[in-house]
Amino acid sequence: MDTCYEQLLTTYKTVKYRSLRFTSCLGAILGILMILVKQIVAGGFLLILSILIFYLKRYLYIEYEYKFNKGELVIEKIVARKDRKKVVYFNLKNVEILAKENSKYLKGLADTPKKKIKLYPVTCKETVYTAIVKDKEQRVQVKFVPDDTLINLCYKYNPNVVKKN
Repeated sequence: MDTCYEQLLTTYKTVKYRSLRFTSCLGAILGILMILVKQIVAGGFLLILSILIFYLKRYLYIEYEYKFNKGELVIEKIVARKDRKKVVYFNLKNVEILAKENSKYLKGLADTPKKKIKLYPVTCKETVYTAIVKDKEQRVQVKFVPDDTLINLCYKYNPNVVKKN
């Protein structure tokens, strides 16, 4: 049985991302020109603002990687294809239910947790699944976009909670 699987959920550069990149480049050029013509305060301010925009735009390009290993699922967030951070880690034994976001199984639950964690790119058009995870005394809704292979692996490890339809 396959027990190790990785799925990368990529994104693309949205209009907002490209606009901020263009704005930061244009602001930097104008800031340098203003400094060269002796408008140091305004040019410096524009240059600093451009650098700040250039840095913050990277948070608009976020990818996710799902790693499944022997019944454990690790979800990592990748910012600007460089910084990787583990966001969620849970064992399928701690999952109460794993189903499609708007399925009858989730609508039938009486007490869904208030805390929700969205772990997929904004540009994603795939089917979103929700896992209700119980970790110690806290319950959390984890929303992510697994492919069929990952769903089948989850089903093999805990068929009672994984709802494929």
